[in-house]
Amino acid sequence: MTQHSRDDLWRDFPKTATEFERRFATEEDCRAYWIKARWGGKPACARCGSTYVWPVRDGTTFECRDCDHQTSLTSGTLLEKTRKPLKMWFRAVFEISTRRTGISAMDLMRIMGFGSYKTAWTWLHKLRASLNRPEREPLGPRRDGRGAGRGRRRPAQGVSSVGNMDEIHRNKIGR
Repeated sequence: MTQHSRDDLWRDFPKTATEFERRFATEEDCRAYWIKARWGGKPACARCGSTYVWPVRDGTTFECRDCDHQTSLTSGTLLEKTRKPLKMWFRAVFEISTRRTGISAMDLMRIMGFGSYKTAWTWLHKLRASLNRPEREPLGPRRDGRGAGRGRRRPAQGVSSVGNMDEIHRNKIGR
């Protein structure tokens, strides 16, 4: 089996609701995608790294032949100790990633049917943090807000294009 990069898997993630429902129709489909994303398609033991493992507990845990260690499908990930199905998490990722203007915790709560705002807020922040990739290549040169609405070209640096209030006051950006 060929090894996939995280970018390949992200590009392969469904872009439409119909595509999402077809691709992740069952919990088994979600587990297969998670195994591909986490281990490149072949589960491995978290303790010794052996690939001689077999599924137990409906495929949510793998037991190692060499050291008898059991590795959960979600252990060591942001989904560790979750009681919600993977399909629900995948749906949340889909909803967050397909909105051009972003999504609020209140919208996520309504769409996912959560009973509380706190749950939606926690999920949203966990998923946003995991989707952030600081090592990625910048999309283009950074622009600041000075000028007649066009921005001034500046070389891309490791600084966010949105400054904090101290930076704004120090550089007298704004009105």
